[in-house]
Amino acid sequence: MKQFYTGIGNRLTPKVLLPVLESLAQTLAKKGYILRSGGAEGADEAFEQGCLKVSGEKEIYLPWASFRSKPLNKDGYFYTREYDYDAYKRAQALAQTFHPAWDRLPDAAKMHHTRNVHQVLGLDVRTPSDFMICYDSAAQSSGTKQAIRVAEHVKIPVFNLHAKEDVPRLINYIKQL
Repeated sequence: MKQFYTGIGNRLTPKVLLPVLESLAQTLAKKGYILRSGGAEGADEAFEQGCLKVSGEKEIYLPWASFRSKPLNKDGYFYTREYDYDAYKRAQALAQTFHPAWDRLPDAAKMHHTRNVHQVLGLDVRTPSDFMICYDSAAQSSGTKQAIRVAEHVKIPVFNLHAKEDVPRLINYIKQL
């Protein structure tokens, strides 16, 4: 059975933390976990780079086809609106449910938040990750908060490395894998 984790975070994740995220991604890839992320700068990119360094499997969900010039619908990169429109619509409906101001969002933000649902629930929007590692501070507004809401709703353990108490929890969790 495949095992997944969500590795995401704010684009403004402190640079000192990025090598830590990369190392976590390498460790988890070596343990056979498949990364789910979003291809954004910062934390997402660190998780992706760590995964790539050890040839780990990944599912990188893109909010639109030309996002950061990532390859489209191949090599673990997905723009689900074109790849699986039904799954995209399911993800969009969930994103709308979990976002407190959906009706006020511009279309690009809606695409980002829809992508965040896939990061947690997978390509089919029915296969939750086993856990989530993220970085998001209370002062920053981001799609990471949306992904956390989805993860908490489906009872996926969330380890937010901005919260100091989550660091030892994550270490213990990984030791038990």
